[in-house]
Amino acid sequence: SSDIDRQKVLTRQAIAESNRLQRLFDALLRIARIESGRHAPGMRLVELAPLVEDAVETYLPAAEDRGITLRLEVLTPATIEADPDLVYQALANLIDNALKYVPPRGTVRVRLEAVNEGILMSVSDDGPGVGAEDRARLTERFYRAEAVRDLPGEGLGLSLVAAIAARHDAELQLVANAP
Repeated sequence: SSDIDRQKVLTRQAIAESNRLQRLFDALLRIARIESGRHAPGMRLVELAPLVEDAVETYLPAAEDRGITLRLEVLTPATIEADPDLVYQALANLIDNALKYVPPRGTVRVRLEAVNEGILMSVSDDGPGVGAEDRARLTERFYRAEAVRDLPGEGLGLSLVAAIAARHDAELQLVANAP
């Protein structure tokens, strides 16, 4: 019986690892397609407020489970030419990262506003922050800051966000939020 139990455990572990590797492969393939221009974007006029609201609503249960306040601040309605699926994916990755690294009882803010001649979508948190040396490398594939190496993740989320931003002629800025 113990051999059968051990085989079941090993089988579950193998399936979990296989699923993890498939997600990793899918993410790498998606980044490569976006960067090379082979991803056929569904560009159209997109109202950003509902898209941002949907992303925040998706992550509210996870935030509540961790005791994190997830705030949405839509200061300006904004419409852009974009692939809504890719923009949503980028925003979801940023929110997911913020929720992953902010401590319980922390706050994550998602903000949409018009600035100068453009639009600013931001995700900020009051977590411990990342040092300047790590921040400069966060969009490199597989790069993980020393402080978070023990947490789940592959180091591809911000690479994907950077590729999506570049595909939309947008700029991804990673800045300190004191801390």
